[in-house]
Amino acid sequence: MAEILQTLGLGVSVDNPKASDALDLMRLAACLLSMTQIRTRETMDSDQDLLPLWTEHQTLQDVLAIYFSPQVQQSRQDLIPSKLTVGFIVNNYGYHVDWTDCLDKHLEADHERKVISIFQQKLWLSLQYDSSEACPVPRAIMLEALSTLDLLFPFKDATTYSFLKDQGQLFNNLILLRRDRTWHLGDYPYWGNRIEELITILDRPPSGLRQFLPHPDRTNLLESANFWIAASVALLAVISFVFGLIAVVHAKESLEVSKDSPRLVQTHRVAVPTVARSGLFKPRRSSTAAVLLLREK
Repeated sequence: MAEILQTLGLGVSVDNPKASDALDLMRLAACLLSMTQIRTRETMDSDQDLLPLWTEHQTLQDVLAIYFSPQVQQSRQDLIPSKLTVGFIVNNYGYHVDWTDCLDKHLEADHERKVISIFQQKLWLSLQYDSSEACPVPRAIMLEALSTLDLLFPFKDATTYSFLKDQGQLFNNLILLRRDRTWHLGDYPYWGNRIEELITILDRPPSGLRQFLPHPDRTNLLESANFWIAASVALLAVISFVFGLIAVVHAKESLEVSKDSPRLVQTHRVAVPTVARSGLFKPRRSSTAAVLLLREK
């Protein structure tokens, strides 16, 4: 950083407006080049303090190498559960994905908001890895980031395919970027701690109705049976209530009809003689009676 500022004839000073503007431009260029949020000065913001600090006597490569330093020992042989995929976590545990362009946010999990941040620029990682001289991000970090995407988004998994299609993400369609999944936590020295954090989600109870389904290890078999028995009883009670309500409505209608029947009969008895006397109703003679009259004549 110091060499760049000296080339511009500036010194690192917050009191110098030109130097401050130059630092901002350098920070922006570094962020775009490395796809990582970087700060060039101390701040009072706790969120900003977590970002890598690019000081006067450091190169950008050194800053990123320190920030992405290994967090997990490569000798660890802990197996990663095969069901650890983003699609499985989203469908069963109610999490959402924040597709980010910041490599430093990759695999961050916010359990309160149920959000997982995923770096979506897989093609950028592959291209920069193949031409690492132009990128300040260490090649090992980019390669491992690619491996984490292969781990969490397996190519032949139907749930993953459906999830990525719904999200409009196409990076799994790039055949040249496909790699085999690695299952040991020690294979992820840079991102292993965040993968470990994602594994803890699998120990939580599923969200929605899925939490009442029997687990493969049958640890919740009794709770699941109790819930579905109670749900069945409640459903039968609702059905009985509906049929009972229908029966009451029909009984009420029948009672009203039975009350109106005597009045209708009486009205009919009064109406028939009246119509007959008025001559409006004349009974029709049958054909047999007509023949007899003709014979008499």
